Amino acid sequence: MNREVQNKWFVMKLIAMSKQISKEKLRNMVFMIQKEGRNQDKTTFNYSFVKWNVEAYSKELEQDLRQLDLEGIINHSGEISLTSKGSRLLASKKKMIEESGIHYFMGFYVYTYEDLSLYELVNYLYKKYEMGRFQNNQEIMEVVHHNELSNELDALLNGRGLLNKNKK
Repeated sequence: MNREVQNKWFVMKLIAMSKQISKEKLRNMVFMIQKEGRNQDKTTFNYSFVKWNVEAYSKELEQDLRQLDLEGIINHSGEISLTSKGSRLLASKKKMIEESGIHYFMGFYVYTYEDLSLYELVNYLYKKYEMGRFQNNQEIMEVVHHNELSNELDALLNGRGLLNKNKK
């Protein structure tokens, strides 16, 4: 599965797991889950982030949210939520997402941090990841190209004949 598609499925899962989540809080949760996932060699999001003011920003994540909204998969008026179409699509990929293991990993971070205000979350991430050492618009986390990702999901998909190694 290419990373762009995987990112969208994982974003949809994060939205579904959250009680209520703003775009800004979602962005910070994706950053934290991706950062911690890489630290623990887990299959997770794969976005490029730059520092913007005091927090992480991903243009690609913003584009994914816009596309999911335009396709009627998420409702983006205030708090972000899945539409009924989005819920049906996510349910159709339940097994794939569960087998990736991300729902357990993501669930821990959602449960632990979703009740923090946006201010508290940004402040926590700023300190934890030493965001002050980066300049505005400086890359703080880059995309890991497919051949460098954790082999967990690839092994699973390859074992089922669902991964074409010739694709990115």
